Amino acid sequence: MDTVTTYRLLLLLALVVILPTRERLTFYEANFLCEHMGVDPVYEDDADYNAELRWSLQTYGFIGDFWLSGNDIIRESLWVWADFDNHISDYEFQIWAPDQPIDSDTMNCLYIHYDGFSTMWYNADCHSRKHALCMD
Repeated sequence: MDTVTTYRLLLLLALVVILPTRERLTFYEANFLCEHMGVDPVYEDDADYNAELRWSLQTYGFIGDFWLSGNDIIRESLWVWADFDNHISDYEFQIWAPDQPIDSDTMNCLYIHYDGFSTMWYNADCHSRKHALCMD
């Protein structure tokens, strides 16, 4: 069975959200899944997009941790979106949780936590497992 067939796709407004039905993925696996599906890992660069994402997650009852494409793998504390050369710090829109990001050689990947009401950014070890989140 193809890996992609173990995942369900939901078309949410302008987003394609891919959520695992059985397992969570590492940052690298989530990015590979997005690329394999011909879509991009999610990046958040404005409040309107965040509101749309929050609405979509709430509407379909998804709560938890979801990988975004941001990381500081190349250089510690220099957060970038994976598909773009732009530094996250170049954008006005940032929703880091208090005391985040944590400077660490092992916590290099960005995820969004949605609790049913609000979203916040956190960093984590890229090998930890979270839901994949992709956009078309």
